[in-house]
Amino acid sequence: MDDYKVTVVVCTYNRAEILKHCLHSLVEQDAAKNLFEVIVVDNNSNDNTAEVSQRFVENNSNFRVIYEKEQGLSYARNRGFKAARTNHVAYLDDDARALRNYINRMIWVIDNFDFDAFGGRYVPWYLFPRPKWFLDKYGSNGYKLEKIGILEDNFIDGGVSFFKKKALESLGGFSTDLGMKGGKIAYGEETNLQIKMRKSGLKIGFDPDLVVEHLVDNYKYNFCWFMKSAYANGRDSWAIFQLMPTWSIVFGKYVSFIYELFVNISKYTPKLAQHNYFIQNWCIDTIAPSLNIIGSLVSAIKLLFYRHA
Repeated sequence: MDDYKVTVVVCTYNRAEILKHCLHSLVEQDAAKNLFEVIVVDNNSNDNTAEVSQRFVENNSNFRVIYEKEQGLSYARNRGFKAARTNHVAYLDDDARALRNYINRMIWVIDNFDFDAFGGRYVPWYLFPRPKWFLDKYGSNGYKLEKIGILEDNFIDGGVSFFKKKALESLGGFSTDLGMKGGKIAYGEETNLQIKMRKSGLKIGFDPDLVVEHLVDNYKYNFCWFMKSAYANGRDSWAIFQLMPTWSIVFGKYVSFIYELFVNISKYTPKLAQHNYFIQNWCIDTIAPSLNIIGSLVSAIKLLFYRHA
């Protein structure tokens, strides 16, 4: 047990069939099993997640499953790092597949760089035929840096992330006021944590060669999902960045909303004449950014009225 170098935490909720792919990718790692442990955190699933997880535990001595009764991804993530037997904790989404060098690459980064946290890239993988309008870039996070180094003003993504356990402990882990809760779309717990890390002088890195495949589930083939996601990101932004709005900021955002909508309509509408540019792409390029601002505006107004109530 003490030989483990890193703990991989997989938080899951009602995704038993997809979870199989994720856990199988960890079984198939190039790294020796005595170098890493896998903790599956079952966050109140009511499908056959427990059965699937237990099957992997029975066949792999470095796997175990624990349960978190409080609903929410942040609760599950916090439960996972507290149960880790190592000083290094990685998070892998339950709908992601780790490349075979995932563990070895993480260990190499741990041994050669003194990051308090670091992340990598995710690229899309598909279980279902994708529509013509869906672009690979919609399912990837791209190169935040061209080569491994300190990430100064951007953020690593939670689904392919690593943290020193002592850093998580010192900051109290992930905020349970943020992030997914059951089927509710919500964001920002990992960004919020990284803001706190930077304020504490901790170092966040990015490795473009640490790569996982992230599932593009078929519900993302409905462009309305992009609209809901954009709105939720805007809605949660004040809490994520620990900011308090003012009426002057609200007015500025309203002006920004009008301006950006006009600019995006002017910029992207002519592209509809192209054979490979679809109405869904137009909505993602034009409407989604506006919904992000609307979400931020609605949340700001609520905060202001609550503060003065």
